[in-house]
Amino acid sequence: MLALASLFPSCARSQSVPAVPNYTVFGGFTAVRNRFVYGPPGATAPGPVFYVNGWEASIERKIGLWIGIVADFSQQYGNASGGPFWVGPQQENQSFALFGPQFSLRASRRVVPFANVLLGPSYGTAFEEYYSEGPSTSKALDFTTAVGGGVDLKIAGPIWIRAVQMDYLHTKNDFNGDHATQLRVSAGVSFRF
Repeated sequence: MLALASLFPSCARSQSVPAVPNYTVFGGFTAVRNRFVYGPPGATAPGPVFYVNGWEASIERKIGLWIGIVADFSQQYGNASGGPFWVGPQQENQSFALFGPQFSLRASRRVVPFANVLLGPSYGTAFEEYYSEGPSTSKALDFTTAVGGGVDLKIAGPIWIRAVQMDYLHTKNDFNGDHATQLRVSAGVSFRF
């Protein structure tokens, strides 16, 4: 009788705690707010803002009820219109490979807000053509930190919509003391299993 009675509390407890999936896989569209250095090589005044667009993919492995480890990869491409020193548009490609913890709040069975702190390398190439010096290509391997969060909304079964994810990216350029900050906004589909 005692063994039978001890089963009921554990059954009640298992029904009240929502099941936490072991993995979350995300894929979607991303846009990054960017800015080129204005003027010929060596200029330091900030240039006009423009956006680069691309993709983002991540996988999260839960290691606890509210914490997981994330691997986040993204790549963006874009053009900035010419300025007074440029012959044509400037082109930029950038890639990020970021890793770190993600904290999720199981607000309900259908809404999961999260926050993350990610670190890792980024790689960028830029092509500019100046009136005075001709074409110029620059490449940089940098160290990036990302702090942000977002919200996933359940559609059906393991299918969720990532309504929004916003990350503040801070990049230390060429390890020489220069830095850049960018806002990355993403949305897409995630699968939880």
